[in-house]
Amino acid sequence: MSSWREQAVKALEDSLYPVPQELNGLDWKCALSDKSEKLAHHLCAFSNTTGGGFLAFGVTNEATFTELTKDEIELIADRLGSIAKNNLAWSIQLEHDVVDFKGHAVLFIRIHEQTNKPIYMRGKDIYEAYIRSAGHSVRMSREQVHEMVARSHGLSFEDRVIDLPPHSRNELLAQMML
Repeated sequence: MSSWREQAVKALEDSLYPVPQELNGLDWKCALSDKSEKLAHHLCAFSNTTGGGFLAFGVTNEATFTELTKDEIELIADRLGSIAKNNLAWSIQLEHDVVDFKGHAVLFIRIHEQTNKPIYMRGKDIYEAYIRSAGHSVRMSREQVHEMVARSHGLSFEDRVIDLPPHSRNELLAQMML
């Protein structure tokens, strides 16, 4: 098994034991949703989250397993690939594989963290960006978007403060002292 597959299995184990819960790095899916926008939000969120993450198809919200057919697996991989190409501001690459997990076939979709962030929804502005938080895909705040843009361009907090006009810099430093 390659490294990302081992990571996916470990993330699934961590999400199921000791108390079942979805994680920032893994989201359970029992079947393919017909809501392309919701799926795009998940792909966007994992792309913006440190380390990326996995969708685990064949796992229900109750942390039980469902059987996936070969046709379902192909449909899921094709549809998500299309969403990754067409529904985000720019295309992202996905990987997928079916892995045996304790006698159950689980389809893992690997979404890599992107280097040029934030990833956001095609046809929308940059503030239509998502991230994983508490095991859910949530819309980023304006501050989170600004921070992600700065980090993506290699700007440290100190560099950003130095570039502020003197009166703004003094106000920011005064707030930091409180």
